[in-house]
Amino acid sequence: MRPVSALTLAVGLVVVVVGFGAWWTYFTFAGGRQPRPEPAASLQWILGHLPLTAAIAAMGVAMVSLIDHAHEGRAPAATAWVLGAGAAVMLGATVLIPSSLPGWQRDRGLYQPLSRTCAAAAVACLGAGALRPAHPPSDPGPRATHARGSPGRWMCAGSDFLTRIRAVRT
Repeated sequence: MRPVSALTLAVGLVVVVVGFGAWWTYFTFAGGRQPRPEPAASLQWILGHLPLTAAIAAMGVAMVSLIDHAHEGRAPAATAWVLGAGAAVMLGATVLIPSSLPGWQRDRGLYQPLSRTCAAAAVACLGAGALRPAHPPSDPGPRATHARGSPGRWMCAGSDFLTRIRAVRT
């Protein structure tokens, strides 16, 4: 067993927050609710949970890999893609499942912005997976105050984790 460093602990805490966020999103909009009493809605509700479950499991595996590789300069490509794609699928299922609920028609003011937000966040998650964001430097050095430490260089992926995009060398 390796000793736990501050960076490893920070990455672990961030992925826990991402996991909680995924479950919070699901249970806020779909969990514990019954589908409309129609065969198509029931089938959609049941089948919508299959990709959701797979995505949550994939995100969990990717999170373990992120913790294991916390001290590397970038997330491994497979880890970044699995986490990004898993978060995107989870967000898609978060729209698919509620569309089978009775409230989908009745509460359009809630569910339409949810759909748009989840779609935008899913695209951001796929983008973050493609970029393979770099970890924040553990010793940023004297030049990092402006170039690497600016708030514009930080991003949140979905449905997902804070990390730093590799700074463009100027």
